[in-house]
Amino acid sequence: MQTEEEVGGDTDLKDDVTDTGAGLYKDEYEDNRYVYKGKKPIIM
Repeated sequence: MQTEEEVGGDTDLKDDVTDTGAGLYKDEYEDNRYVYKGKKPIIM
């Protein structure tokens, strides 16, 4: 896993939230919670 400095600083995974296919989804029951759905998460 890389540090924030190695990936360019201000990395916010919430920028990549999706509603189709594999990826990060907003939890439908809890606020401020996100769930990865798919085969294998991408490690940045």
